[in-house]
Amino acid sequence: MSMTDAEKAEMDQLKADNAELQKTVAELKKGKKKADTDAKLAAAGFKLAANGEFEGLSQATYNMLLAADDNAVAAVIADIKPVEAAKPNVPDALLSDTAKPGDAQSGAAKLSIATGESQFLKGAKYV
Repeated sequence: MSMTDAEKAEMDQLKADNAELQKTVAELKKGKKKADTDAKLAAAGFKLAANGEFEGLSQATYNMLLAADDNAVAAVIADIKPVEAAKPNVPDALLSDTAKPGDAQSGAAKLSIATGESQFLKGAKYV
């Protein structure tokens, strides 16, 4: 049983369509894998930076996560922790509404608005 030229052309077209659909499916699976990995990283506390990369996660580690299967991705993300940004050293008196006038840090200059005097320059007035 042989095929006519029209049937051969139709078969070739179907094979080309099938190959393109398989390529589209592969791209969609890759995009879904990336979205799932990004969601798992975000749920674990990683923050996406403006450049599109996760803070505290190297590109090599991210590529490894994309190449791994779902169980391995979940296990690795559970093992790694996001790097917290360094917090500036701010005195507690600046952050608290409960600081009392006598709670100033040692060595700090105290100025009295009520009397207009400095603790260092006893008797000196300021305006």
